[in-house]
Amino acid sequence: MTPPARGPATSTTTTSPTVAVAVAVRKSIPQHAPVPRSLSTRTLPFAAAAAAAAVLALPAPAQARPGPEPSSAAAPAPCVSGEGPESRTRNNSVDEGEIRWSDGTVYDDARAFAVSAEGWSYRGARIAILPDTAVTSDDLAFVDYNGGTSANAPLGSYQWRPAFGATDRVRFNRQKLNARPYDTRDFRRFVALHEIGHALGLCHKATTVVSLMWKAAPSTPVTWVPDTDKANYRTLWGSQ
Repeated sequence: MTPPARGPATSTTTTSPTVAVAVAVRKSIPQHAPVPRSLSTRTLPFAAAAAAAAVLALPAPAQARPGPEPSSAAAPAPCVSGEGPESRTRNNSVDEGEIRWSDGTVYDDARAFAVSAEGWSYRGARIAILPDTAVTSDDLAFVDYNGGTSANAPLGSYQWRPAFGATDRVRFNRQKLNARPYDTRDFRRFVALHEIGHALGLCHKATTVVSLMWKAAPSTPVTWVPDTDKANYRTLWGSQ
């Protein structure tokens, strides 16, 4: 996920630094479908290929500052060029109608917010996002890593790991999220919301719609699930 621009975006020849958000892909493959022997890797603009992961990039902050949209505007948005289509059988961590997660991150507020009723467990959401237990399968692990501090270093990443027994990962780059301007509660929550959006199967969206799933992080973090993302979620998973 890419951080927001440090100053107002312009149409001059200068280019705002871009931070790639690595997003890899994983698990819920039906029993009748063969499990891939290895993960394919595709690189999108501003993203670096990650080992054993299909990567979706979230570049530098976009120039617009999104605000809440009216519910009447709820229509699903297409994936950006080169991604998609959104699928129940690929590029998501949903397993039999739920995602069971394990916690290995210090960013507990961001993780807790993203899976709460204020995030992806909003009223009407069909996929249960619940802690893993001794008798359930761990679908998604929240972990931290040192991903670098350069302009192209990701804020976070999602890795889909479809091999049998593998656990998908939402990864937080502590070197970026512990440094300004990304060391705020809202930026960390945005990173968690964006990556869980990928874990739910959502692809990147164009900046023409209000979405958590922009390839570039907005200068003001989105800390709610916009109606467009709910529309894509309903198209993919239905609603209660």
